[in-house]
This record gives sequence, C-alpha cells and structure tokens, in this order.
Amino acid sequence: MCRTLQLFHADPLPTIANTIYSHLYTEIREDHEGEEYVMGQILDYVYEKCDKMAGLLIIEALQPHEMGLYAWMLVHMRSRFDNLGEEFLEEIFAGKDSIPDTEFLAFAKSRTEIWIPDDAILEILEDDMTLEDA
Repeated sequence: MCRTLQLFHADPLPTIANTIYSHLYTEIREDHEGEEYVMGQILDYVYEKCDKMAGLLIIEALQPHEMGLYAWMLVHMRSRFDNLGEEFLEEIFAGKDSIPDTEFLAFAKSRTEIWIPDDAILEILEDDMTLEDA
C-alpha cells in the first residue's frame, strides 16, 4: 500500500506525472539547450503522448501560478494554432475580411486537436475575427 501511495517507500510505483516528466525531460532535452522549455513544446508533447483525460490534468497542473485562467487558455490555444502555420490562416481567410468565430474554431479543430471546451474558446475569440485577430 505504501508503495502505491508513494509514501515512506524506497521504491514507489511511478505515476503518470512522473512517467510523463521523465520522458519529457529525456525527449525534449535532446533538442533544447538551457534551463527553460518553451511551453509550446511541452504542450505539443502532452498532446502527442497522453490521452485526453490525463493530458487535461497535466495541462491544468502546468498553468503557472502567476498566470490567470484566461491568459493560460490563450497560451494553450496559441500553441495549438501555431502548429497549423501561416497556410492555415491564408486558407481560412481566403479573400475574406472577417469570419465568424464559430467558423474559425470549426476549421481549426478540423486541422488539430485541442482539448479546451468550445464554449471557453468562443468566449475568448472575437465574434467576427479578422486576420489580425488570428
């Protein structure tokens, strides 16, 4: 029992968080110099290696204490949308000045996985998004 709960045991069972952290350290560390990781790399790693349930818990735990929920969601969304590249924006705005936020979100979700609930994202996005907003 102590080994399972990681209490007073010399060789506790590994948790999901410990496993993810050790893999994160070894896999991303190879491509990274310095002491700090880029948050986008960490979020991408979590999306690649975790299922949605575990990933959401890890992403929630990664939120810096000094950063509010709104700002953290923006960082999270931005890192997911950055992976889509400039072609994504050119394709979705093809000749349009603005598009509805629901259309932007549906298009983005068809191109990448994002685990934030739709209503939370729509609260953050502008109602009519322009290329500058994106």
